[in-house]
Amino acid sequence: MSRRASDAFELWYEREHPRVLASLCATTGDINVASDAADEGFARAWRDWDRVADFRSPVGWVLKVSLNHARSTFRRRAVEHRVLRRVVASEPVAGPAGELWILVEALSRRQREVVVLRYVAQLREREIAEVLGLQRGTISTLLSRALAVLEVDLSDPSSEVKGEAEHEPDRAAG
Repeated sequence: MSRRASDAFELWYEREHPRVLASLCATTGDINVASDAADEGFARAWRDWDRVADFRSPVGWVLKVSLNHARSTFRRRAVEHRVLRRVVASEPVAGPAGELWILVEALSRRQREVVVLRYVAQLREREIAEVLGLQRGTISTLLSRALAVLEVDLSDPSSEVKGEAEHEPDRAAG
């Protein structure tokens, strides 16, 4: 790789890595898997930078590679857990913090991926479709349904996800 291409990759990496890592953390709920997957995606991009740099969305390609790597990790873990279930006790890993993420975690895996790629990774629907290997119309439907679920959950006054201040009596009044 030429020095110029190497410099271009370095600048691109510094700009895109935080967004990719944040997207993977939010999608997987596991910082270690997310970090490993991001590293794998960027390592493959580095290896094939002469080709990847010309893609319409190099970051979309990295997210696709990274998500596939994360899924493989989770599949491998599932097999390991089935085999070692009686020997090893595991605790669930907490996902991203925040009230909204409690609601996002309740979405289906596909809806959660689409929401994260749209609003954390800031990808367009076309790019999300490429990353997930789905049709753009499917992405639009998944996103629309996910947002409808989140809107209902956020507008539900009985939801425990709402801030506690909404449910506490006014302290100044008494």
